[in-house]
Amino acid sequence: MINVEQPSVTFRPAAFLGGKPGSRAGHLPFEYDLVAALKPALIVELGVYFGDTYFGLCQAVAENNISCSCYAVDTWLGDAETGLYDKSVYNAVEKYNDKRYRSFSYLVRKTFEEALPEFSDESIELLHIDGLHTYEASKTDFETWLPKVKPGGVVLLSDVCLRGSGFGTWKFWEELQLNYQTFVFRNNNGLGVLKKPGGGETSAPFLRELLSASNTEQERIRRYYVLCGERLDFAEKAGASNAAESRHSVFEVYTSRGGKYETNDDLRTILEPGNWTNVSLRFPNGTGDGPVRISPANRTAVVEIANIALRKPDGQLAWSWTPKDPMDGLDVKGTAAVLPRGEFLNVLIYGSDAEIYLPVLSAATTNSGVQLEMRVRVDPDLSAVRELTKSWTALRIEKLESERKKQQEISQLEHRLAQAKLGFEADAAKHKDDIGKQIRDLTEDAERRLTAMRDEFEHEKVQMALAFEEERKHHQAVLAEKERLTALHPMLAQEASIARGNVEELQSEIERLTTLQTQLELDLVDLRKLNARMAAALDQERQARSTMEESSSWQLTKPLRAVTDIFGQRRR
Repeated sequence: MINVEQPSVTFRPAAFLGGKPGSRAGHLPFEYDLVAALKPALIVELGVYFGDTYFGLCQAVAENNISCSCYAVDTWLGDAETGLYDKSVYNAVEKYNDKRYRSFSYLVRKTFEEALPEFSDESIELLHIDGLHTYEASKTDFETWLPKVKPGGVVLLSDVCLRGSGFGTWKFWEELQLNYQTFVFRNNNGLGVLKKPGGGETSAPFLRELLSASNTEQERIRRYYVLCGERLDFAEKAGASNAAESRHSVFEVYTSRGGKYETNDDLRTILEPGNWTNVSLRFPNGTGDGPVRISPANRTAVVEIANIALRKPDGQLAWSWTPKDPMDGLDVKGTAAVLPRGEFLNVLIYGSDAEIYLPVLSAATTNSGVQLEMRVRVDPDLSAVRELTKSWTALRIEKLESERKKQQEISQLEHRLAQAKLGFEADAAKHKDDIGKQIRDLTEDAERRLTAMRDEFEHEKVQMALAFEEERKHHQAVLAEKERLTALHPMLAQEASIARGNVEELQSEIERLTTLQTQLELDLVDLRKLNARMAAALDQERQARSTMEESSSWQLTKPLRAVTDIFGQRRR
């Protein structure tokens, strides 16, 4: 099946609009061979994005002179997997499609469901499904579009080997393998090849051999196309790719929260090659608690930056920078390097982890609504590097010439110094005796000072020894007092315990006496009340007796009471 005459042997993708080969690029050689073998009249791709796969299919149609119509169905708005993106993606795809394939390729900017009525049943000979990769979405896309596929036609499903959160195409693919003729490539997240029943024996030998291959032959086929994909990737990294349109790049901004960087759809845009672009991105959740990180391109290129600004919601500048300003506050890291300064800031991007960090803003300006404004240009041809290299080489030559002149001046100065040294040595010989006498005088004076300093040091040493002895004795006395107090401590603690017990008893007795006093005071109050009542009763009795004695009846019975009293006394 696979031989040196396969089209994939010489196939080179013409475009990677996303800036570099994506995960689909590894399957382009097989898809190129498949189109060349099937010679389909109608190709439809569901889910296009930058069109790595779709434009590979179109390239196969064009280069093999196949009479075929190709349709790309996508909203070009993004989804839960890719995230939302702006119109720059569709603009790049539309521009390239008009330039290369407008005679047979058509962009259908609709949802899969909306585009379905535009195709007749059993009309599509090659259908590539690359939409949302959940189990439910994959099943819905396949079942709703399968009636549109011609009997014996081919359906390609992407990401059939990708497992993880949210990915379920692999599970649906396992179900399809039970009911259809299939073949699966496991590299680059997997690609499933499925033939719709019917069509008799009219299908291409390439497809028949693929679907009927033994296990050993299947593995050989997979290894071949893996090598083809790796060759394309290596050619791209080595700069030997002929993908003339592989220049678009993703400009992305990240914010930090709690030391972790994250981005979202509002902080991403697409840059076209060679053109100056005014980037304007608004931070929906503020600039975070760390420095803003900018990834200006996701491909090898030179990024020219004319200015950077962070603007508050009210339009006032929070921070700005131009190439005339120093690099204080800007930090270029990762797979990026600052080239020699010119009219613009030139940053060489040589990998996918290019990082430019902006200074941390004050808390007052990190709220939502802050807007990043930059004017940038991406040069994927590295022409800026060549121009800068020429300028740098000229400056380097000029600098080397300046250094040569300085070296000549240094040599002349060294010669003069050598002459001066010889003259100084001659003068030194003449004044040798005077210098020797001065040295001896200085030496004697130094010895006298040293002796005096030594005597003073010895005196201070003795004084310090005496002071140390006094301090030692004081320390011993303190230790002895401490030991005495330590010995007294248990006894004092016992006495304190007894005193605490006595205090507690006294407190209990005081509480009892206080209670008794309170009761006595209550009793006294009651007695005083009783005495008052008795005094009141006695006064009433006295008043009644006085009233009775003053009455006429009392006076008339007075003799009778006297006789009665006498009679009573005699009886007793």
